[in-house]
This record gives sequence, structure tokens and C-alpha cells, in this order.
Amino acid sequence: MSVLWVSDADLDLLQPLPEALLMAMGAIGQPAARSHLAQALARSRVAPQAAAWIANPGGMTPFLAKLREAGLAEEPNRGFWTLAPRAVETVCRRARRKGVLRPLAVAGQGSFDSGRVLLDPLGRDLAALRLAFLEGKPAEWLPASEKVAQAHRAALGFRDPLALLCGRPFDSAWFEDLSPEAQSFGAWALLHDALLFGGGDPAFRAWMQDRAAKRTGPLGPVAEFLLLEGRAPEAKARLDRLRPEQRSLLPMTLLAAALALAGGDAPGAAQAFQGVLEALARGPRRKAVHLPGIMDFFCFLAFIGRGDDEGLRLAAERLEVLARRQEGDPLLELAGPFQRLLLHRSGLPPRPPLPAPERPGPLARFADL
Repeated sequence: MSVLWVSDADLDLLQPLPEALLMAMGAIGQPAARSHLAQALARSRVAPQAAAWIANPGGMTPFLAKLREAGLAEEPNRGFWTLAPRAVETVCRRARRKGVLRPLAVAGQGSFDSGRVLLDPLGRDLAALRLAFLEGKPAEWLPASEKVAQAHRAALGFRDPLALLCGRPFDSAWFEDLSPEAQSFGAWALLHDALLFGGGDPAFRAWMQDRAAKRTGPLGPVAEFLLLEGRAPEAKARLDRLRPEQRSLLPMTLLAAALALAGGDAPGAAQAFQGVLEALARGPRRKAVHLPGIMDFFCFLAFIGRGDDEGLRLAAERLEVLARRQEGDPLLELAGPFQRLLLHRSGLPPRPPLPAPERPGPLARFADL
């Protein structure tokens, strides 16, 4: 059952004070006590009239009850309030547009020990990432995104946190106001999320179709979208327009390798993938053995397609790497079919997959490349 996300039109129906309450919940990111919400609103000067609630938190109960009835807020524990998941991104984007997201986040800082908030590490870390992303500070949100992904893999269900920030819902007008860098990372996250988990937002798909038709938008994600749509010649034409220094970037090398495989040049694709893996092994992220998105899928098939013993050896190595993914990772489901394919092509049993390490290494993401 699809989620009915909250829209700006829904928030337009609210009076200023209930709207401010929602924005405070979004900025804090964890279930907060009523008195803490009142302090954040008063100290940030977003709603000075909320100062009366600090001594009398019960005064805000009617407002909170109506927000809960409207499906905008939740009370996971008595006296502690937070946004309903379907409202988080729209509320926080609105708070950022109004210039109150950071003031509320600063005024709403509180520790679990103080009794002001209920401990929610994922909500807390997502709130910090969201603030940096919406403020357009890649030096902050790129490492923060990886930190959230690594620290909360299970809680996120192995989804990219940027896919959550840029979806839920996807708003094309808001998305196009982001910086080109944020658009590129966000589009890749949404594309891979839809591919791996299904149920992608039709609005995002329509936007990608429009970008492809107009030959605009983030080049890498749109080229990969075209490849996955079976429109490899169009994707290749986009890459061919790049300058040599752009084509040499590792994300574009990965795309070019996948396109070569789609075009029937498995040896050329295998050579390109092998070059990327060797470059990663020489870099600072030597443990980042998993390629981003579904590039491990293309990489394995390229090595198999070489048709020689060296290709089979490389494919077996990639199979071992794939088997290191944690339980629940959708790409782990490829290990079984890939093992059978390798056995069929080699005539020998593949190497037994390595047991998953207790603390798996981080994924190689386009941010690292």
C-alpha cells in the first residue's frame, strides 16, 4: 500500500503555531518532550508565544492532538512527540525555505540523559544529515551520508539515506533548486533505490524521462537510467560528449564499462572494471570493495564474459566479495545465481564464499570515487 505523503498544500492549511510545532519536531529529529518543543520554539524566536508553554506544557496538548488526528504528528511515548514519517521531508524542506530549520535545530539540541528527548540515533543522525543537505554544504553532507549509511544499515534496510531525503515525496521543483552536485548524488540514490527495492516514485521516473528527452539534468544518473531502460546507444551518446578529463572520472569509467558490456564488448568492459578495482585498491579506501549501485552486477558479468581462465578467476573473486554483504542486502540475493553461473561456465565448483565479517567494510560510493 503506497504512502500518501504530506504536501505543501496540506501544510498551507495550518495556522502558524501548529506549523511551527511541526517544524520544531522535524528539526530535532527525535521524539521530544512538550516542554522541550516549547523551549525550542521560544529560544529560536520562531514562535515566541510558545514561552508560556514552558511552564505549562499541557497548553499545547490541543494543538498536538489535532496534528495527530491529521496524521502529521505521533506520540510514540506519553508526552513525547515527533513527526509522522509521511510528513518529515515536506515539513523540513518548508522549514529550510522559511529560514527556521537551523535555528530550531540549534535551540532544540537536547540529550537523552536530560529527559528532553527519547533516544533515536537514526532520527538524530538523519536530522543532522538533512540540515547539511538542505543547506547545500557537500563538505558536511557527503561524509554525513556515509556515516548514517554505515551506522544504521539494518535500521535503514540498506537504503541510501539520500534516497529518503530526496524522495518521500519527490518534488521536481524543489529538486531542481538543489545544487548540481546534490542533484547528481540525489538522483543516483533515488535511481538505485527504485531498482533495488522497487516501488520507485512515478514522479521521479517521469522527471528522469523528461531530463533524458531534453538532454539536461545530471549526466551520470540519466545515462545510467537510459542504460537500465535498454537505451544504451542514447546513454553512450551522452558519455561521448564528455571531455577527456570528465570521461576519466571513475564514475564515468564504471558507466562506460557497463555500456561496453551491454554493447557486447565483454573483454573491454572487464578491462575497464579491473582498472577501477585496481584504482580503488590503491586509494585511501582500500576496504571499500563493493562497487556502488548495481555495478557489481555488471562487473561480475563482464569477467564471466571474458571467456578465459583469468576472467573466471576474477569473477570468483567478485563472488567472494558479493558474499560479504550483510544479510538483508538485496544484492546478496545475487550470490546464489552468480555461483551457479560461475559453476556452469567453469565446470568446477566456485570458491566457497567468505563468511560475512563482524564489521563489514564500507561501500564504495560515487562520493568515494
